Amino acid sequence: MKPICLLLAAALSAGPAATAATRPHYGGTLRVEMRGTLSSFDSTGEANADRLALRDLIEDAVCDRLTNLNSLGEPQPSLATSWRSERDGRSWKFTLRANVLLHNGNALSQQTVITALSASNPSWRVRAEGPQVLIQSDTPVADLLYQLAEPQNSICLVGDKGQWIGSGAFQIGEFQAGQRIELRAFEDAWQGRAFLERIRIEMGKSLADQSADLQLGKADVVESDPAQPRSAGSAATSTSQPAELLALVFSANRPVGSDGKVREAIARAIDRNSIFSVLLRRQGEPNAALLPEWISGYDHLFDTGQDLATARRLRNEAGSVSPLSLAYDASDPLAKQVAERLEVNAREAGILLQPSPEAGPSRKADVDARLMRVRIQSPDPAAALAAIGETLGVAALRKAQAAASIEALYGIESEVLKDHSIIPIAHIPAAFSLAPAVHDWMITSWGTIDLADLWVEAAR
Repeated sequence: MKPICLLLAAALSAGPAATAATRPHYGGTLRVEMRGTLSSFDSTGEANADRLALRDLIEDAVCDRLTNLNSLGEPQPSLATSWRSERDGRSWKFTLRANVLLHNGNALSQQTVITALSASNPSWRVRAEGPQVLIQSDTPVADLLYQLAEPQNSICLVGDKGQWIGSGAFQIGEFQAGQRIELRAFEDAWQGRAFLERIRIEMGKSLADQSADLQLGKADVVESDPAQPRSAGSAATSTSQPAELLALVFSANRPVGSDGKVREAIARAIDRNSIFSVLLRRQGEPNAALLPEWISGYDHLFDTGQDLATARRLRNEAGSVSPLSLAYDASDPLAKQVAERLEVNAREAGILLQPSPEAGPSRKADVDARLMRVRIQSPDPAAALAAIGETLGVAALRKAQAAASIEALYGIESEVLKDHSIIPIAHIPAAFSLAPAVHDWMITSWGTIDLADLWVEAAR
């Protein structure tokens, strides 16, 4: 979103040779296609990366937060204009922005903020203190400004039909569960009106269908994936840093998966470099850490090499080993290819790993391991590590919120990974292909997209 003066400045700086087709303007519809689906707006505890990507895209456009992050990943004011920390990070006070309207016409209130943050953070004590909002915790939360910028801390109401009502640049219009959603520009947005008139998102579209629709001119923005050929023609590709963790996660309640030697044998047998070179087409990075190097700076301390000799020795020490089931998302072609490669690697160590596709949002309860893609939603290492812990249900990772140094974070991550219940494999970038009519698209290093500053050329 840009004020009128910036819009005029952009037009003037283009010079006399510029044409109307290449100048930013208001209006138009952006057509987006994605793999994820939403059957409702209640996506609490969602772990599927495709549905999370869709949810986050919509929530970023509809709901604001107390803080947001600039393109460098630094906390900036949003619904909160200022703040201060007390008691070594156990107490934070926020001054709310005045004259913020919600999509239903009501003014943003302290109680709206308190209710939203209390619901998503049961361990926090959130209340009004005079004109400010006070957030208190029993332990220091040094990365609170980063946490408040994450999607789960969006400030939203729930409408009569269950839809989000926020103060963002777009409001929810048409919604057909599992099929499509339309976002419409909010004229009274405190940030200023978005350029686009509306955004139409088609859900549940395969990568192949997305690519075809982009080439046929039926879509303006589609997802890209390392496992798929790049879209042909004049489409541009926009890519984040490696911001999605691909990992093998063992079920704690399964007898075979609870054998530490079997888990370590599988971890040693994985050929990450081959997965990176062949299946990921050298996009992203092979990794044995939960956080990528660009966030933590210490992922190189975790060994990514294949060690079949040690893997076979550990497998033999484990004695009789029953076949293990490995679940993966049936709609994800990359997950299928990686699961099949893991099957080959495990067989080289003498372990039978049997890939099994899972369809839809429901999960099988009787699998030994699951191949998961986990979105990393913050460039801050403490916030990112804690969020991974929430997604995977690993309480020990939540200690990252109180970590005072990068060395402490490394210690927390090392402790969690040492029993091989979670085996990181690689980090993958978020990637999109764009039609030539799309302008001012920007994706952050961690995969966030600002739809409010986009504009599209008028159809000719």
